[in-house]
Amino acid sequence: MNRSEYANPHHQPNDLTIRFRKAIDLLKNEPSQAKAIIEELAYERFMPAMLFVAEALSRGGLYIQDLEKAEGWYNNIIVDGNIVAYRGLGLIQLRSGNYIDAIRLFEIGAKSGDFSCIRFLARMHRYGEGFDANESKAICLLQEAANHGDFWAKRQLSEFYLKGRFGFRGIFKGVALFISSSTSIMRYILIHGDTGA
Repeated sequence: MNRSEYANPHHQPNDLTIRFRKAIDLLKNEPSQAKAIIEELAYERFMPAMLFVAEALSRGGLYIQDLEKAEGWYNNIIVDGNIVAYRGLGLIQLRSGNYIDAIRLFEIGAKSGDFSCIRFLARMHRYGEGFDANESKAICLLQEAANHGDFWAKRQLSEFYLKGRFGFRGIFKGVALFISSSTSIMRYILIHGDTGA
C-alpha cells in the first residue's frame, strides 16, 4: 500500500489498510506500538505489512537485522504472489556475496515484471559482482530498466552520459536524464516517504 492511494478519493480503505496507515503514522513517536500493529497485520498476510517487516529485517533499524528471518518473510511474500520479494531476496544474496543466487533471483524478478531487478543486474555487471566487470553490458541493462520506468536506472544511466562516456553531445542527454530522474525520485519520496532504492 502506498501513500498515493491516500490521495485517491474513490479508494475506500479497508480495515487492514486503516490499521496499517495508523501504524505508519505511529512509527516516529511510538515505534514499539507501530511495530506490534505491523507485525499483527503481517501475520494476517496483509502484503504491505509483510513487505515492511521483510525490508526492516533485511536493513535493520526498527528491527535488529536478521537476514534469515527476512528471507522467510520474502519467501512467504512470493508464495502469496508478489514479485517484489525476488528483489529483496536478491539484495540479501548480493550483500552476502552470494552472487550466483543473487543473479538467479534478480533474473526471476526481472522476467516476472520487477524491472528494478534489471538495475541490480546492471550493477553486478558494472562492478564485476558475479560477472566479469562489463560497463557496456551495465549500460544496456540500465537502459532497459529505464525504458521500463525505473527512475533509479535512469539516474545511474545519466552518470555515464555526464561523464562523457558518449561524447560531448551525450552530456546534454545526461543532464536531461538527471533532471528527469531527480524529478521522479522527488515525486516518489513525497508520495512514499522513502527513496525506494
